[in-house]
Amino acid sequence: NGLIASALAILAIWGTILLTESFVPNFKLLHDNKSLVILFLIIIVLGISMTLASTYLAVLKYLKMKLDDLY
Repeated sequence: NGLIASALAILAIWGTILLTESFVPNFKLLHDNKSLVILFLIIIVLGISMTLASTYLAVLKYLKMKLDDLY
């Protein structure tokens, strides 16, 4: 889920950049590809880590519950 959400976020950012470049030609001068790649890698790592952390906490919550509380 985190990887899919990261891919959607990256596509949204990339689409916004392309759309902005089509309307503002000088926008290409403001960004470089190296910083975009770093940003995209950070988005992927955060997306996966947030998914792992929330899954871990949810599993711990249900593992600590008594069997009678589950039903």
